[in-house]
Amino acid sequence: MPHKSLSLLAVFTLLGVCGCGDPARPHLERLVYDWGVVIATGYTHSDDYTRDEQRVHMFHEQSVAMTHMLSAFLADDPPVSDELKQLLRKWKKVNDENAAIHAKMISENRFIYTVEEQSRVDTLVRADFACGGDLMSHLEGY
Repeated sequence: MPHKSLSLLAVFTLLGVCGCGDPARPHLERLVYDWGVVIATGYTHSDDYTRDEQRVHMFHEQSVAMTHMLSAFLADDPPVSDELKQLLRKWKKVNDENAAIHAKMISENRFIYTVEEQSRVDTLVRADFACGGDLMSHLEGY
């Protein structure tokens, strides 16, 4: 997670230095701030579960938090580009699927991935990271 924290700091700095009067700017600042809050909130059950249980609960909580954050942002219909909105919708789908996989595991009281789940979660984690990187690239112009 340190790479995400440093990346967020870079984006905040970039947004703070640029004095553009773009109407999307406050919305982009809110998006980055809310993303930072989701990342910084962390995981609340570290002492309550085994290591495998912690991992499953953490992925579930993070995915649910990201889904809520992205849904709230998109529901406001901010004046940002359609390209960014499409990226955020894609990112939300990634987190929706990740949350569903982990919710199912939690409901079944099962904390070891099947081969199929492990493969899909690996793909989703890479997609989540890629979406974050794409957001950072999108914000470089501000």
